[in-house]
Amino acid sequence: MRITFMLLFVVLFAAGCECSRDDKTNNTNAQNSQNLNNPVCTEGDKKCELNMVQLCENGQWRIFKECGQGELTGPLCDPVLLECVYCYSGGTACQPDGHVYYCLPDGHIGEKKEDCDLEYEEDCIEWSPGEAVCGTDCNIARLSRSYLGCDLVATVTANASLRPPFADNFGVALDNAGDRDATVYIEGPDGTRTEDLPAHTLRVILLPFHEPLRSGSSLDSGLTLRSGQYTAAAYRLTTTQPVTAYQFNPYDFVLDVTGIDYYSYTNDASLLLPVSSLGQGYTAMSRPTNAYDTVLPPLSQKHSPGFVTVVAVENNTAVTVRSTAHTAAGDGLETMAPGDERTFVLQKNDVLQLVTAQDITAGQCPETPGSATESDQRFLYCNPGADYDLTGTRVTSDKPVAVWSGHNCSFVPYQTWACDHLEEMLFPHETWGQRFVIGFTAPVETATGETNAVRVVAAEDDTVVTFSPDTIAAPRTLAAGEWVEVIPPPQQHFGMTADKPVLVARFMVGQNYWTTAQDASGDPSMGLVVPVEQFRDEYRFTTPPSFPASWVNIIVPADMLSGDTLTLDQTTVLTLADFTVIGDTGFALAQLPLTAGIPAGSHHLVASRESLRFGIEVYGFANYTSYLYPGGLDLYQINTIDK
Repeated sequence: MRITFMLLFVVLFAAGCECSRDDKTNNTNAQNSQNLNNPVCTEGDKKCELNMVQLCENGQWRIFKECGQGELTGPLCDPVLLECVYCYSGGTACQPDGHVYYCLPDGHIGEKKEDCDLEYEEDCIEWSPGEAVCGTDCNIARLSRSYLGCDLVATVTANASLRPPFADNFGVALDNAGDRDATVYIEGPDGTRTEDLPAHTLRVILLPFHEPLRSGSSLDSGLTLRSGQYTAAAYRLTTTQPVTAYQFNPYDFVLDVTGIDYYSYTNDASLLLPVSSLGQGYTAMSRPTNAYDTVLPPLSQKHSPGFVTVVAVENNTAVTVRSTAHTAAGDGLETMAPGDERTFVLQKNDVLQLVTAQDITAGQCPETPGSATESDQRFLYCNPGADYDLTGTRVTSDKPVAVWSGHNCSFVPYQTWACDHLEEMLFPHETWGQRFVIGFTAPVETATGETNAVRVVAAEDDTVVTFSPDTIAAPRTLAAGEWVEVIPPPQQHFGMTADKPVLVARFMVGQNYWTTAQDASGDPSMGLVVPVEQFRDEYRFTTPPSFPASWVNIIVPADMLSGDTLTLDQTTVLTLADFTVIGDTGFALAQLPLTAGIPAGSHHLVASRESLRFGIEVYGFANYTSYLYPGGLDLYQINTIDK
């Protein structure tokens, strides 16, 4: 097998370049195309551009030779020889027999350099131009810096409202889209197990909830959740082939127990990132502690916290947390106040979970920045503000760690029923971007006025965030750890840019935002928005068969060429006509239902050319609940943010 990786800068350049092949001229400046007094190159020079040899004639670049066109023309443009060649001179290359060969100085294939061990599933990988190596599919996935991988971690997060029938319903969905069967090794708090994962197969593995993590140790402390540090509480999953992976907390939204339907009421899901893509610096995204009091007898006071959950993937990992919020105490853990910094030492598979303090009531709502109260005929609601919100909390470590953040059960907005579990596995700082396109989730029901809440958090001081159109919000300058949230009008898709890297999340709103029906679908869910810089040309993603309705949002460049297509599952073909342009963002959106004629499970979405990079988000609804996660992304290290 020959596998070729394009360098990121080549892809980005190709995506932004227009080349005319009709007149054999490569010049985007119309005024210069016939102006010999204003040359753009030196007569007789050559260069490689988009796999073509270009020659300077009369001061303009013209296509001299298209590589790969014709039997005697090599498929590659060599930037040193400036000729079409069969391999990059002086380097190494893969050949159809699956082995590594030397490349001769004239660009032809030479002698074999290395035999790849095909019996042990090694392939020849062309990692960069002129650099071929032997490696397994798992090595390929590790080097490609994407969301596919062979080494993953999953963890239960605070979801204390779940009922007993869901005790063994923590689900991990693994999709093996490759041509080789895989074996899955699972190490968890309940021991080890091995599962088979055949080629081209999606499997959902149901695992027991780690009860102290799920309940926030509330079994020992009444209704108040507590922080905690838990030994070997995470799940480590190792596969022999690359997979896409998601965790569902819980997997099912309803279970039939002796003829009685038990609803979960509180679900969400996370895209699992491979261990090779984890980092040492993160900033949390969450929501404030929920607090509401009953107005009519019997009087009661309810609250529910946000959380940050950290998993160590190596022994003796020092994790430092600088909190933005008041946190609850736990066994051996003291409370933290906004601005406090504390270091914890974790061993492999240990889990640290910090939850916000719940020492408040709606009747005595704190008067802090961002706090607010509101009342209806049944309840008095309190938003306690930033001092009870872990958004902006900084997590750093001396070794790579996995970090989740979210909420035990949050209203969105704070006074809108019903609450739902929120969670997402965070992107490390070095993968953050500066350009985002926010396409809202499709309305749960036709003609409903549904919106999304969108939150942006900065990692560096003096980060300027700008929205397009500017009616969404005025530009904001954020300090490190500071955030801004907008709730635009229904279906008001928009763009957002920042002059420094930021993290963006969207939240579905509670179902009472658009309906008062007690058995309606939907409720809050959380998903990170993938930056444009990490878009891909191909995705493998999963929709859970347990949910009756799922969608995929697809965001493409609005200047797609007339012949460009996206193909879903080799059957559904999308062209630019299937998309709606989003203002002046330069992108367009399609909200594609994955229902009639498109069965739930594993999906494959691919562009007609490698330079056509697009983004996807996957979500679904069921009675009283929902899920949302990014469908995939590249995880290139595209910036440096101080830990």
